[in-house]
Amino acid sequence: MKFVFNDGGRADAGFKGTTGDCACRAAAIAAQRPYKEVYDLINELAKSERIGKRKRKISNARTGVYPDTFKKVMAHYGFEWVPTMHIGQGCTVHLRENELPKGRIVCNVSGHFTAVIDGVLNDTYDCTRDGSRCVYGYFIKRNADAVKDDSKQRAEFVRKHVAPLLKAAFDSVDDVFYRKEPQTLDEFITTRYFDGRVVTFIVTRDPLGIIAQKAINNVLRATSGGDK
Repeated sequence: MKFVFNDGGRADAGFKGTTGDCACRAAAIAAQRPYKEVYDLINELAKSERIGKRKRKISNARTGVYPDTFKKVMAHYGFEWVPTMHIGQGCTVHLRENELPKGRIVCNVSGHFTAVIDGVLNDTYDCTRDGSRCVYGYFIKRNADAVKDDSKQRAEFVRKHVAPLLKAAFDSVDDVFYRKEPQTLDEFITTRYFDGRVVTFIVTRDPLGIIAQKAINNVLRATSGGDK
């Protein structure tokens, strides 16, 4: 795979020295956005992360980004996650030109995110390990109109099919709504009950069938006392 040095605009943005900014750099390169813009977006999204015994600190554009937050960053720029490695399957895709799709993508490899543009590695060093490095999955740019159509289709599906079904099947259900968060692009379904309860759950990029099943399961839990 051909390698081209690319810092994603870090130096031009006034940053000096070296640091663990691979997520910020790769996103800026693939999305063709200013480094500082991506840097600020990562740190803003990190504010909503929770810390605990296993997670002592939140994401930081300079030192490292957790996968869930990076997915939100890439979704914000219209990229879709495509997993290439599943449990028990082993490595099926390597960091090689002939094993990756054309276009602007960000590959997730062990401990690193790297941008590949039409089969050319764009990074600050050659991280391919001579083509032996396994790719766990990649983010690929989606057509902007397709992203909008997906959201429109989900909203219409919930309004025309899910809401009427649940209202007819359960006397406790007042209404069901679909909502998409503009900043993170996360998608939610909210169920409102006649007794005043409101239950919201995430359905980001779920197929329509899964959305319907999640909605039904949540109402079943609520009516059985699970959410009281």
